[in-house]
Amino acid sequence: MSREQLDELRAAHRRTRDKREADRIKAVVALAI
Repeated sequence: MSREQLDELRAAHRRTRDKREADRIKAVVALAI
């Protein structure tokens, strides 16, 4: 996963109001590192 994609996911994680969705995004970011 590219750096830009990770930055985009982190931004989406901060934007989202749905905590379940935020946790899913966080999990993807954590697995990508």
